[in-house]
Amino acid sequence: MAEKDPSKITLAEASELYSKEIGTSKISTFGKNGKFKKYGNVALVDVFKGEQGNRIIDEMLNQTDSPGAYNTLADNLRLISKPVRRRISRANPSDPYLNTLPGLESKDEQTKIIFGEKKVADPVADIAIDTTKRKGLKEFFDQIDAIADDPKNPKQALANAFRSSYFSGNRIGLMTNLQGSEYLIDRGALSVEPQTKKVGVVEDQETRAGASKAGGFRKKAIPYTVPLNENAHAYLQMQLKNNQADPEIAQFIREEAKKGKAPIFVHKVVAGEGDKRKVKFVTGKNLSGLISDMLGDITVSEEIVVDNQSKKGYNSLFPKELKTKTQGKWGSALSRNIHASIAVNELRVDQQMIDFLHGRSLTSGAANRGQTAKLGYAKRPVGSFFQSEKDAQQTIGNWINGVQGKDAAAIPDVQNRVSKASYALEGFFDQPESSSTSVASTTDGRSNFIQNLLDGKVELSDMDKIREKRRLANKSGGGKLNAGIIGGVSVVSGLMSGDAEASADVGTQMIGEEVLERGTIEMLKKAGLAARSANPVGAGLTIAASTVSTIGEQAFEKEDRVAKQLGISRNDILGLSKEQKEKLYGLVDQDNRNKLSKEQEKISLGEQMRSLSSSPATRSLDSGVIETDPAIDEMLMSGQI
Repeated sequence: MAEKDPSKITLAEASELYSKEIGTSKISTFGKNGKFKKYGNVALVDVFKGEQGNRIIDEMLNQTDSPGAYNTLADNLRLISKPVRRRISRANPSDPYLNTLPGLESKDEQTKIIFGEKKVADPVADIAIDTTKRKGLKEFFDQIDAIADDPKNPKQALANAFRSSYFSGNRIGLMTNLQGSEYLIDRGALSVEPQTKKVGVVEDQETRAGASKAGGFRKKAIPYTVPLNENAHAYLQMQLKNNQADPEIAQFIREEAKKGKAPIFVHKVVAGEGDKRKVKFVTGKNLSGLISDMLGDITVSEEIVVDNQSKKGYNSLFPKELKTKTQGKWGSALSRNIHASIAVNELRVDQQMIDFLHGRSLTSGAANRGQTAKLGYAKRPVGSFFQSEKDAQQTIGNWINGVQGKDAAAIPDVQNRVSKASYALEGFFDQPESSSTSVASTTDGRSNFIQNLLDGKVELSDMDKIREKRRLANKSGGGKLNAGIIGGVSVVSGLMSGDAEASADVGTQMIGEEVLERGTIEMLKKAGLAARSANPVGAGLTIAASTVSTIGEQAFEKEDRVAKQLGISRNDILGLSKEQKEKLYGLVDQDNRNKLSKEQEKISLGEQMRSLSSSPATRSLDSGVIETDPAIDEMLMSGQI
């Protein structure tokens, strides 16, 4: 694909490139089963050619049946244009094709020129929670509690997820997707990295669906870190206890943990009996529809929901009498509306505080926003909150308890607290090691390599097998020494998948065509070797044996150095957690030390330096390249140095 003329890349191929290189999900609308599959083999640049109204994109957009479908198709076409645009721009920055493609972002003027303004649907429903209907709300909250407090009720997890959401104020998508590592159980808080639209760098990774929406006035989503009130904290603990008490759910969670997941809300569906008994588990986004269906079965004596558009009231959050509930906000999506309506309409909670509790703002109004805070010198540890923030969250919980005529002390088994240390499912609250690499890396095998390396399934010493084969293949000598005596070995595709032997004949050239790693060059300079001194390879081994990394190495430099040594992208390292990074750096540095130690055992460095000092080779340390003569190459190929 990389070698293909970018003007010939089809819609289907562009979709694959986007999913692999940029996107957070696969765009399948132009694939073999997609709605617009008949256009899949059309070159992307051809889709945008011609006069407005007579282009292929106009033909496609005219086939959409709603503003939402129109906007989705336009967004998909814009997104899959990105990798094609990059390739065209690299080949020729002045290529006229660039003027026919949409801009990188939806708000870009070029995008609007190509597609026009986004379509806006006529408002169909404008939903409000009527907090004045205390009787109806009590009936509703009581019915939710009756289901959620009964571990034998098949809908228990659905009801508990919904009430946990309206007690805490987060989106239902966040709650249904909530993982053990995101629940700071010993602090009574949630901390979730938000959903964004791009991957590739740390701040732009899609790490968590349902947490927040990207874009808008925030430009990008922000971390969702909020305190829980007594009820929400207790309800999450209740779910943990229910999960560990059910052997089938507990085993399911253990299996999910092996995949880097630890869901809190698991809906178990049992069909049949005896030998015909079948069990399936539903988690994540698939819970939302089931929650809405459950809400459709809950009715009360008062109209607790009002459609401000039609002025009609409803006694259910998911009214069965509506012919369509696809327009407007209904069902499970109203959990946050309940929390917000109580806070604003009943308790007059400060708007900035509400934004903070809903994850729209990093500050609550209680936070000092002087220059020091703005510059990031006074950041709070994750899970630490001002008392006013805790109080605001608690007042909302207290209001609901007041409507019901009870308090948190009445929650079943609330006195038996679960802690991180005591929970039966060991490691449930730990940050999964595989989570970062799975979202940050592409499907080209690099994430597999990194994870296998961190898990001990692949060792960097395995690459010596590749080096040996390359030496045998390049015994003729001559040329440039490319990347490094000091651990500078490239990772090729076989190693990425865990098969070192299979990678011997693919990927980049090894010893015969390698470069002296820049950090090594700097160390040689600091050790007093002049740029035109004797061949520094042997000396470099000695020096670096005690100083593997460059003195004063900054984070960026370390990331860049390790990426170059492993033959991966710096972005693959940026996607790792702090713990994963440190482990990876430790493995690389230890491998460097091992290599250096072995090399020093093979050869007397002093004698080697004296023999090499008379060599006619031309050397340039500043350029990062050492020109070698056949004598040096022979030593390299034979494994002497």
